[in-house]
Amino acid sequence: MEFRTTNKEKELQCDKFALLTMIYTPEGFEDLKNDIKKNGQITPIVLREGFILDGRHRHKACKELGIETKYIETGVISDEEALDLVISNSIQKDTRSDAARTEAYLICKAKGVAKNEMSKVFKRINLNYVKKLSYIEKENPKYLEALLSHKQVKLYSKEFDKSDNYGTINGIWKVLKMNEQLKDEVVIVDSEEASQQSYDFSVEDFLNNPYAIKEYWDFYSLGAKSGVNLHPKSELGKKLMTLIKSKYVHASKIDSKIRGYSPDLIIYDDVEK
Repeated sequence: MEFRTTNKEKELQCDKFALLTMIYTPEGFEDLKNDIKKNGQITPIVLREGFILDGRHRHKACKELGIETKYIETGVISDEEALDLVISNSIQKDTRSDAARTEAYLICKAKGVAKNEMSKVFKRINLNYVKKLSYIEKENPKYLEALLSHKQVKLYSKEFDKSDNYGTINGIWKVLKMNEQLKDEVVIVDSEEASQQSYDFSVEDFLNNPYAIKEYWDFYSLGAKSGVNLHPKSELGKKLMTLIKSKYVHASKIDSKIRGYSPDLIIYDDVEK
């Protein structure tokens, strides 16, 4: 690959696979821009036949700073080779945000990776997230565009009989799942960013068992109809999830003992002793 620099006035367009990667938050982009201003552009962007395959934010930062962009040109490569490069660079910047999980799902899908194999490519997504993102995408691909951009979508919830903004995978999935007949048009482009706090907790990651997860949401729905708050962050919700998880941990240990496995090999760090 040949190392070159662009004219600082030249505007480069993105390769189709570059658009599968998440967009920086305003704060993240400013941090990048300030770093390039202080230290220069250390990592060159990657072009594929003149189109940005990796590094669109670095190119934008250099343009705004009025400096030339350093780049490497791959020349003619196949889509499969281009996706391998995108995957490699994405893994190196692995984060646990919902934007990063959405990025991983879209890249794997473009690569043709089977849903049950995606977690082997990106550790940031498990099968639960893959199933949720797939469900969300079927409802409207623009939901994933919003997640990729740290934006929110406005959805009407029949459960609460009101419209609200949702900016997380779990939030969007739950509203759609509990309101499958929703036909209202989604309004994207709220400039407000999704709350980072919403990434702190996942019912699915905590319970880590499809039967336990279903049991919790069944209780949650029953509680909602009865006016009882079983939200995951409420005291009752936390207690309920702990009890359900303990139930399935106990069942797993009995099953393991019957099969001749050691129950000590089953580790659940978050269960209350």
